[in-house]
Amino acid sequence: MEQRSRKQVLIVGTGAFAQGLASLASRSGATASYDVAMGSRRMLPGRSGLLPGLEDTPVRCLEEALPEADMVILALPASGLPDFVSSYGQQLSGKVVVDVTNPWKSDYAKLGCTAGPDCDVDLENKDVEYKDQLDTTDTSSSWSTKMPPGPPKSTSSSSATWLASALPSSAAVVKSFSNLSAYTLIHGDPLTEHMKSVAASDSHQAAQAAAELGRAMGLEMRIVASLSYAATLEARQHSLLPAWQWPTWLMATTWLLVHTYSFIRYNYYGNAAWYTIILWITNKSIGWVSLWGMVYTYLPGVLVCWWQLLARRPVVRLPCWLKAWMDARKPLGLLSLFTMLLHLLFSTFLWMPSYYSKLWDKTDVAVVPTINGTGLDAFGLIKGGKVPPGLQVIFADDAYTYSTTNSTTMSTWPVSGPRKQTVAVAAQNASHPLEMLTTATNIITLRSKLNWIGESSTLLGIISGALCC
Repeated sequence: MEQRSRKQVLIVGTGAFAQGLASLASRSGATASYDVAMGSRRMLPGRSGLLPGLEDTPVRCLEEALPEADMVILALPASGLPDFVSSYGQQLSGKVVVDVTNPWKSDYAKLGCTAGPDCDVDLENKDVEYKDQLDTTDTSSSWSTKMPPGPPKSTSSSSATWLASALPSSAAVVKSFSNLSAYTLIHGDPLTEHMKSVAASDSHQAAQAAAELGRAMGLEMRIVASLSYAATLEARQHSLLPAWQWPTWLMATTWLLVHTYSFIRYNYYGNAAWYTIILWITNKSIGWVSLWGMVYTYLPGVLVCWWQLLARRPVVRLPCWLKAWMDARKPLGLLSLFTMLLHLLFSTFLWMPSYYSKLWDKTDVAVVPTINGTGLDAFGLIKGGKVPPGLQVIFADDAYTYSTTNSTTMSTWPVSGPRKQTVAVAAQNASHPLEMLTTATNIITLRSKLNWIGESSTLLGIISGALCC
C-alpha cells in the first residue's frame, strides 16, 4: 500500500534525455515521492531491466507500464509521436502527458502542422501575451502563475498542441522540460546550479502536477496557463547557442574597437609595416580583449554585492539587464579564457627582439668584417676558426650589409643614426679587413638575455594563464 500511494511516473523511451530525467530524479531524491520507471517497446512482458547507473529506475514493458502510470513523459523524437499516438493513444486517457520534444520544420510536416514555431511567435517579447497570466506577487523561490478562470484552448502550432488534438480529450498535455538538455540533466546539480523550466498547459491540475515533479527534482518551475506557450518554447530552443549570442557579440565588438585603435596607433601614426596587422597588431588587440572580458565577467557580481550592501538586504530584485548580465558570466569567462590562450599562442611565435626589443638587454659588441668567401652558419655567425679571438660576433641583416673597395663586407645587427654611419665609414675607409673593426653600442645579439621587464612580463603571463585555466 505504501508503494502504491506514491505517484507513478513513466518515462517513455530509453535514450539520452530519458536517462537524464531518470538520473536527475534519482540524484535529487524525487524517487522518495514518485515511482519513476522507463518504458520500452523492446522489453518483453513480465520482465524488467536496469541501465548502468540507473539502478533505481527499472525499464519496463511499455504495454504493462502505461495503464499503471499517473504521469507519462514522452521522451521521444518529435517524428516518432504519430506512431506512438496511433499505437498507445487510447491508453493515455485520463493521464497527464508531458511533451519534452523540440521539433524541427521537417517534423512539423510529419505532424501535419501548417505552421512551425517560426510563425506567429514574437521572440523579442516572448512572454508578452502571457504577462496577464503571471502572478507577479509571488516572491517564493519557485515561479508560479495566477490561473485565469477558463483559459482559452490553444490554437498555436506546436508538437504539444498537435498532441492535445490527437489524444483523447481526457488526456491533459503539458509542455515542460524542453529547455533542458540531456547533458544538463545527467551532469547538472540543482544544489549548485540554477536549473529552471516551464510547465505550460490548458489544465491547471496537469501543469501543477508537472511543476511539482520538477520541483521534486530540484528545478525552479514556472507555470503558464496556456498550452499556446509551447510554440514559444519550441522556437526558443532552435536558436544557435542562445546563451552565447550576446556575450559573443559583446566580445567581438570589443575586439573590433580595440583592433581599430591599435591599427591607428601603430600602423597609421606609428609607421609600422601594414602587414603587422596580420599577427602583431592582432596579438595586441586580443590581449586587451581578454582583459576586458575578465572585467565583463566579474563586474556584475561586484555591482550586485554593493547593491545588497546599500539596500541592507541579502536578496534584491535585479533589473532585467543586470540579471541577463549575471546569467552571461559563464560564457563571458570562457570567451576571456579563449582569447587569453590565443594571446599566449601568438606571443610564443612573436617572442623575439624584433617585436619586443624593450624586453631584452642591450650590450656593446665588436662588429667584425666578414672576408669575401667566408661562409656564415645557420644563425648568420662567422664560422669558427675565422673569428679573431676575444671578439663577439653578431649575425648579419641583408638591409645593413656594406660593400668595400677591397671586396669585403660588414656584418652587423640593424643599427640606425650615428652608429650606422660610423660602421659604414669604417668599412669604406678600411685597407685591411681587421681595420674595419668597430664597436656598436646598445644592440641586441643572440647572447642577449631578457631584462627585468621581460622576465617580469613572462612570469606574470604564465601565472595569469595558469590561474585562468
